[in-house]
Amino acid sequence: TSTIGRIGYQEGSAGTVTVAGEGSQWKNSRSLFVGRSGEGTLNIEDGGVVTSTIGRIGYQEGSAGSVTVAGEGSQWNNAEDLWVGNTGEGTLHIEAGGLVSNSTGFIGNDSDSMGIVTVTGEGSEWNTSDDLQVGSRGSGTLNIASGGTVRVEGITWVAKEAGSSGAINFENGTLATGGLVSSLSNLRGTGTISTHGLVSDIDLVFAGQSDLTQSFRLEDAGRDVTIDLEVNGTGSIGVGYDDTASLQITGGANVESVAGYLGYQT
Repeated sequence: TSTIGRIGYQEGSAGTVTVAGEGSQWKNSRSLFVGRSGEGTLNIEDGGVVTSTIGRIGYQEGSAGSVTVAGEGSQWNNAEDLWVGNTGEGTLHIEAGGLVSNSTGFIGNDSDSMGIVTVTGEGSEWNTSDDLQVGSRGSGTLNIASGGTVRVEGITWVAKEAGSSGAINFENGTLATGGLVSSLSNLRGTGTISTHGLVSDIDLVFAGQSDLTQSFRLEDAGRDVTIDLEVNGTGSIGVGYDDTASLQITGGANVESVAGYLGYQT
């Protein structure tokens, strides 16, 4: 047990921590830094559990942090936010049944930062109880593969702020989210998205109440992504993310959303 955990504290330092085996735990009552100013590596394996209030991977400029959560029962539980690449470089691997949880998730939080998260394998999950930003102001990449699942109760933003870059790469993975705000070009590979809100460059037509549930298939060279939309008032609705699209509500349709966006990016 500790108040604050720091792996790779000073510039030029390097630290590695492994928490392995059922019953093995590292409990931090406050933040856990993996690569605060130096290089940090955290391995959670074979049923090990790590808890913290806020997780920070690649915290300072020039830092690098890497976390792997592997194996059934292996968990990293954050009571609040998780930053993968705050102002430095951060990577997070969730595999072979590992589980990571947090409130808001940031991949590539600040400008010049870079974050990569990979969720791969049946039973592997990343659960976010608030929003997920894939490329907040920096560069963010989310890979979901081989039956891995990412669950977001709030909105999944891809390349949220001007100057940021973001992508979700699917390889037979699933994203279940309360809402999706993204360019279509940033959704790649083969996978499924289920969402209660959509802000993108797809023409939306709600010609009656039955149209509140729709399915869109993005199928072209190297891509086969299905977006299952079920509008229930908990997500945002909009058109014209960074291109041109239209929204039509006719035939007595009643469309409810948290927020509406018409023309999002510059």
